[in-house]
Formats: sequence, C-alpha cells, structure tokens
Amino acid sequence: MGYTKNKYFWLWIIIAVALIAIIAVIILRETQDKTENDDGEPIIDIDDRISPGIKQGLFVQIDRIRRRGLEEQMRTYGRKIPKPNPYYCVITTDGTIFNSSILSTAQGSGSGLLTIWDTGYDFIQVSEDIPEEQPESMISLQIIEIQPKRGIFGKETHVELEKIDLTYDYRTGRWSGDDTLDDTDGYGHYLGENCEVWFTLTQTDPDGDNIPYWTEVNILHTDPFVDDSQVDPDQDGIPTAWEWKWEYDPYIPNNHTILDPDSDGLPNSIEYHLQEWLANPFYQDIYVEVDGMQSSGKRSDYPVYMLWNESQQMVIEKFSRHAITLHIDDGRMGEGGDIVPYAETTVPEMGMYEYYHNSFSDDRKGIFHYCLISHRAGWIFPQDAGNTYDAFSVSGSRDVFWADYGLNNIFYSLLHPDLSFFNPRTKYVWLASLFMHELGHSIGLMPGYCQELVPDELKENDTTYYFYGNDNQSIKFLEGDTFQEQWKNHGEAITYWANYVSCMNYGNQGGLILHGLLKPTYSASILDYSDGTHGGHDGDDWGNIDLTFFQKTAPFIEGA
Repeated sequence: MGYTKNKYFWLWIIIAVALIAIIAVIILRETQDKTENDDGEPIIDIDDRISPGIKQGLFVQIDRIRRRGLEEQMRTYGRKIPKPNPYYCVITTDGTIFNSSILSTAQGSGSGLLTIWDTGYDFIQVSEDIPEEQPESMISLQIIEIQPKRGIFGKETHVELEKIDLTYDYRTGRWSGDDTLDDTDGYGHYLGENCEVWFTLTQTDPDGDNIPYWTEVNILHTDPFVDDSQVDPDQDGIPTAWEWKWEYDPYIPNNHTILDPDSDGLPNSIEYHLQEWLANPFYQDIYVEVDGMQSSGKRSDYPVYMLWNESQQMVIEKFSRHAITLHIDDGRMGEGGDIVPYAETTVPEMGMYEYYHNSFSDDRKGIFHYCLISHRAGWIFPQDAGNTYDAFSVSGSRDVFWADYGLNNIFYSLLHPDLSFFNPRTKYVWLASLFMHELGHSIGLMPGYCQELVPDELKENDTTYYFYGNDNQSIKFLEGDTFQEQWKNHGEAITYWANYVSCMNYGNQGGLILHGLLKPTYSASILDYSDGTHGGHDGDDWGNIDLTFFQKTAPFIEGA
C-alpha cells in the first residue's frame, strides 16, 4: 500500500512539472518577439519612424519649364519675335499654396511672372514644413498663364496650362500620380500639351543624401546618419543614392560603363555625371555644345553668328514629340557659347579642326555633339582619326540667308509672305532647319540610309538622281550637262522625292528661281524629319535614327 501511494505521488509530480513546462513555453512564446509568421517565414523588425532627430520637411524643385507652341507663331508674319503670355507657378502641398507671382509668399528662387519660352536649368525650389511622422503628402504643380484682357471693359484671365497631381511617400522618397518611375515620359519629367516640366521632390533626412530614414533602416540597411550620396558598397562606380533612385540594387555590382537602358549612347556612368543637366537613364537624351563666330563686320550682317534661342526651342520641340530630350549648351552648361574669330568660309577639312580641338574639350567628346555657327558652312565632317561624325558647322550669316533662301524663293516669297525672306521671323526657322539637318547626319541620317532599288528605265543617261532623297545629289548638277538637261533632271528629281517631307531632303529645296515659285527652300519650309507616312519614295527618318552613331567609326561619306 505504501508503495502504491509513493508511485502515485511521483506520477503527479511528473505531470505537474510537465504542465508547468508547457505553460512556461506558451507564456515565453507569447511574451517574446515573434520571429516567424504563420507560414514559417522570418519576420523582420520594422522601425516605422519617418523623421527621428530632424524636423520633417519637403522640398519641391521645379528644375525647368519649357513652353510649347513657338514654331506656330514663328510661321506667321510679324516684326517682333513672339513671346509667350506671362505665366507663373502654383505649388500646393497639403493645402498650403506657394504662388510664384506673389513675391510676398515666395519661399524660393524663380519668383515673379515669366515671359520666356524656356527657364533653363535649376529654376525654382520651395520648402514646406510637414507635421512630424506624416507618411504622405498631396502635391499639385500648376502652370498658370495670364491672358490679356479683350476689349475696353475686359479683364485679364488666369488660365491653367498644366496641372500635375502627385502623392509623395516619406518612407521611400518616391512619388506617384501623374508622374511615376515607369511612365513613358520619364521620372520627374512631364510632357504636357502646353508645357514640358522637369521637377524633383526630396525631403529632409538626417544625413542629407536624399534617401529617407525609413528606407535606409528597413530596406537598404545603411546607416541613416552617414551620407550615401558618395558611398558605393558594391564598388561599381555609382553611389548608393543614384542607384536607389533609379531602382538598381546598391549591393549588386552593375557594369554602368556599358549599361545603356534607353540606347541613347550615354551609359549610366555618364548619365550619373550629367544628372545636374537632367540626364535620365531611361529616357533618351542628346547633348550638343554650340559655339558661335564673330560677324563679318558688315553693316547689313548680324552682329554675331549664333544659334538663336528661338531656333533652339523649335528644334527641341521636334525631338520632344518623339520622346527625346535635346539639350543645347550655348553657355548655360558652362562650356558652350564661345565666340571664335571670323572666317569667311569654314571648310570641312581644315577650318573646323582648330575649333574642334581647342574649343571642344576632350572629356566631352563621345558625350556631346559639337556645332559651330559660322559665316558660310553647312556640312558634317570627321575631325579626328576616329572618323566619328560628331562635329558639324551651320551657316548663320545674313549673307547666306539672303542668297541661299531669298534669291532661291523670291517668287514664293511674293506669294507666301508668312514664309518669305521679307518676314523677320523666317530666319529663325531657316537656321533651326539647317541645324536640324546637320544634327540629323550626326545621329545616323546619312545619305543612302533609305536606299531603294529603282527600275533601270528611270535611270536615264546613267544618272543617280533617284538613288536617295537624303542630301539628294540631283540638285547638284552634273558637270557637262546642258542647261536643258540640268533643268529636266532637276525637276524630275524634285518630283520623284516630293513625298520625302524632311529637312534632310535637298529635293524639297526648289533650287532654281522658277522652281521656287512652287516650293520654298527646304530649310525654311520643312523643320522636321519624315516619318515615312507620306507615300511612295518617302523615308522614315525618325524610325532610322541611331543616337549612338556619332560615337562610331563610320565610313567616310563625302558631301554630308
């Protein structure tokens, strides 16, 4: 009997200990931090703070505004160069309004009314205090135009040209809405109907590297108090901050010297260094450095040969319609805008060489194209042993304008005053088209790219008038031809390539005075490349552009 009692005693002791152990395990599991979810996956501790140790704030920077619609006005008759109606910016952050037209409310640069077509780079920045630990902000960017009053009793009207609505996330530093990282017109870039806008949104963060505290602690696992704008943990040559912005993993090395996701000839390593000038690794960019030349000194000539701002804007607009941003450095990026000594003629083989090697820095070659606006020129020609077509020259003198455009089209000018050489605005369109023509060669639109097989019966007298429309050689009369043969062949070629509606087509020129009765010179009537939709014998310039062409060793093409 004693043995039985002792037996049950120890049994109860064992059961009690087991129960205590089970309860202890349950309590322990409930009280300690859970490390796995219900699926057995590890749970990572989240530091959900947004702005510890620093006052939370938002910076809205409008980097650049470009007004659209200049060319339409330049193709109307007028003694004055058209300017846009006055406009201004309104930036609204969570209901707080910044109006750039009201100087008393201006918190950043760029305040006041604007009457320019392009603000240039680094235009305006506005800062806004944000309540601590607020996760998101609603932001609206508006461009407002002041339209003049109509009639005696009319009033000015303020018309919204563009509105960009965004939601900013203070955890990741990214925004969504009318602009996103994967949209078609580029992150921080909005191509609207009336304006093209570049902008950047950033926030206060402890180390000032534009990577939010929350992202550094919970995603990148970097030190939120160490500036990562110059730190490169994967040693691939590009710092963490840039890689995070464009969704590269900063811990996995990439060959950024080769990676070129937008195929514009500028690898990521170059796009990174050009970010000050709005380079986007996922949106095509072209950079051109432009220098000018001193005038001939004639009273009738222009005071200096240069690529006028209005001409620039018209060419920039053409590229923007095809998802390409053309950047022109005429001094605004620090190196272009040199005015070289006057020369009567800049010939391909010699005259350009000294400017290319003395005015165009070596560290820009292969990144920028180079253009010289000179007295008399109009060609592209390799300037070094690499045989690259990265340098071209364009005529910018009044002499050339009057001789090549005015005399060629005197009858057309009488019938069409809006596009005549009597219209002071025409010279800006003329220069824009000359520039676009030579730039076209530099991005792969070389003579013969749109070759086509032509029936032998059309090749009379063993000519090559129908070989190609780009730089159509048929307007350059063959030596030994009689005037009648020249006239006949010239007219046939113009007719044959009439559907190739491009500034690359000499055949649109008209050439002879009487032909000018029918068509104006190509450089003033056509400011565009063709898209191949105009019928037989057309060429698809836009579809054949190669933005890397200016970097390649190419076969020599005479007369380009």
